Amino acid sequence: MNSYKVLFKVQLLSSFGFNRFLHSRDKKDRRNCILMGAVYGILFLMGTLYSIAIAYGCRQMGMTDLLPSLTLMVSAVLTIIVTFMKTNGILFGMKDYDMVMSLPVSVPALLLSRLTAVYLMNLAAAAIAMVPSMIVYGLEHPGGPGGWFTMLVSVFLAPLLPMVLSAVASTLILSAALRFKYRNLATILLSVGAILLVVGASFRMQNMNAEDLAAIGQAAAQQVNAVYPPAALLSEALNHGSMLYFLYFVLLSLGSTGLFLLLLSLSFAKINTALFSHHTGGTYKMQHLGTASPLAAIYKKEFRRLMSSSIYLLNTSVGEILLIVLSVLFLFTDKGQLQELLGGYGIILEFSRSIPFVISLFMVMSCTTCASISLEGKARWCLFTAPVAPGTIFLAKIGVNLTLMLPSAGIAGIFLAIHFRPDPLTGLFFFLTPFAYAFFTAVLGLALDLKYPRYDWATEYHAVKQGLPVLATIGAGMLMVLPPLAVTFLISSWALPVTVCFTLLAGGGAWYLYRRISCFFSSNLLQ
Repeated sequence: MNSYKVLFKVQLLSSFGFNRFLHSRDKKDRRNCILMGAVYGILFLMGTLYSIAIAYGCRQMGMTDLLPSLTLMVSAVLTIIVTFMKTNGILFGMKDYDMVMSLPVSVPALLLSRLTAVYLMNLAAAAIAMVPSMIVYGLEHPGGPGGWFTMLVSVFLAPLLPMVLSAVASTLILSAALRFKYRNLATILLSVGAILLVVGASFRMQNMNAEDLAAIGQAAAQQVNAVYPPAALLSEALNHGSMLYFLYFVLLSLGSTGLFLLLLSLSFAKINTALFSHHTGGTYKMQHLGTASPLAAIYKKEFRRLMSSSIYLLNTSVGEILLIVLSVLFLFTDKGQLQELLGGYGIILEFSRSIPFVISLFMVMSCTTCASISLEGKARWCLFTAPVAPGTIFLAKIGVNLTLMLPSAGIAGIFLAIHFRPDPLTGLFFFLTPFAYAFFTAVLGLALDLKYPRYDWATEYHAVKQGLPVLATIGAGMLMVLPPLAVTFLISSWALPVTVCFTLLAGGGAWYLYRRISCFFSSNLLQ
């Protein structure tokens, strides 16, 4: 138990930047930690306000009985996504694996310490999704101290089972990838396949042809209970006061976690050892050595860096994958069904005017440049002492980002234009607006990563997901997309002027930021 406490403390301090804040003498490091905390606080507040609005809306429509099932499912989805993205880098493939395994600690204690850190992140997401809804539910259905206790315990147990399911899926993918020569490529392809499978399964749920929101909510709750049994158990426990169902829920959550820890502890060292092993060819044959311009050479180097890391690629390409899947679904969705779902042709017309910003929303969610400087790590001197201009390095990093963004935006624009058939001018902005936001996001991410790099990462995950540039880029992108998205949908007469203005603003902002970062010298990057 003592070893677990020490390991958990180290994991917690290193994961969230507390060590740098408490012990760093560099004022810049401390300022970065404060900014990071502020960004996390804003995101937590925004999520909580959104959850409160949903819970209050359900209360106004008399649908509070549905809140336990629906909010538990939302919490499970968030947990699965977060855990799937974190497992490769926290449990497997961590940079400090050799050092940690040389310590006199047991494997179960090591696993438990790392899973506890992941659990706390998921608990924050579960609290955002569930606490406001549970408060509303408790006020509408007073169940005494026992009811409030059940709701409180359910919030703490909600992340466990989905965390285990996601970790099991990630472990199976890594284990399967170890059988291939190109492990990273296999891991990436299997992970993308798993994501597409989850997305496809969610869209294959039965159609809800209800005539009112209450009936839709009832149908949704029934489907959630059928797909995710813990939601049915918690719903029965709260709606009917059944402690037996609540006990089943507790045993399922705790039992699955304990069983996963036991099984993983048996294969943890084997998987990590295989991950750090490298395949070598039997012979080397001298072939033609090609040459390329500095820009092309650095671009190829950056692209290989992206493709060699499953953590880096998956976390920066999920938005593009989901965008293409969504556009394909729209292409094969009957327009009559869409009209019935959205409320008629008028709503579809308003929605089509917002498509440029819907596509742009996926552009700002995925960015490679906001971690590309940090990922250079201790080897950054190799790149930034090369006899090339800083602008060449920046263009190469931006080019890799655009290689992911522009094709997906173009494909989505074509498919959505075919489906919605907008007028020529609106259809033109199906492409111009996302392209402008793609450039803006790529340059903004690079500028922020130059300003606030994080070179002391223990795993790539820390730089790719927990860096201040990553959160700030996504937050700034959302602020640039959501207001015009709302305006173009709600006020049809303003749609075209707002689209033109924000397209020019995004493009102009990208050009201004690029001009500013091009003034940096290599010596600044090595500090």
